[in-house]
Amino acid sequence: MPFEQTVLLLQGGGALGPYQAGVAVLPTRLNGLRLTRSPGRPFNQGDHNQKTRYLTTHDVCQHKLWRSALGMSGPKLIVQPDDGEKPVVNFLKSVRKTVALKQFTFTHPILLDTVMALHQKGVRVRVMLNGAKTTGERLNDPFFETMKSTGIEVQWSNPSFLVTHEKSIVVDGKSALLATFNFMEKYFQATRDYGVLTSDPAQVAQVQKCFDCDWKREPFHPHDDAGLAWSPENARHLVCKFIDGAHKTKTCFSVISSTLP
Repeated sequence: MPFEQTVLLLQGGGALGPYQAGVAVLPTRLNGLRLTRSPGRPFNQGDHNQKTRYLTTHDVCQHKLWRSALGMSGPKLIVQPDDGEKPVVNFLKSVRKTVALKQFTFTHPILLDTVMALHQKGVRVRVMLNGAKTTGERLNDPFFETMKSTGIEVQWSNPSFLVTHEKSIVVDGKSALLATFNFMEKYFQATRDYGVLTSDPAQVAQVQKCFDCDWKREPFHPHDDAGLAWSPENARHLVCKFIDGAHKTKTCFSVISSTLP
């Protein structure tokens, strides 16, 4: 069935910038999702003068809204603030053995309780949080100390990047959530944001690999064939190739659109 292809850059078209890091989901792997714009945070032009770890999603087509993280046969969409915390909590609770969680800002008490409960049940939980924002604020310090005091494996994000703006969760190495929303209450109540749940083996493996590399402070070298565009590694090339491939229409939504040197 023919459809209009739509490009969407969430949490920053900054994924195109050579000094930033992140990932975008390409339509070859996310057939069926149609998203609308995300207002996001005010853009500080200076942000693009530093390295930044971003996780961004951009896509594509036509699909039903998120239904369930369990038994996923294709990508599922979470829409905020419509869907609230429930799909994220349910996704976390679907875990059996391991959770790898990376967040820019984590201050949501419900989600903290969920993560701590998993740890208490014997799940191996690893959490990577951004340290200081570009403004110098350190919103993650209280939750970092709380998790550390209970024995959760938690550490600050890769210092190779000025900030880690990525929001991702990998459950049991088999499914992943790639999101534009931070783990803050306002993102589940008042802002337009999205999350994509995927069980695509290549995508999940690549998100897990990036987490492990950042955790160990090792270089990360993604392959193009997973359908994820990572910056600064391969995002500009893949996103530009996708846009250039349009035959009839191109619709782009972006909070930040920049390819500053």
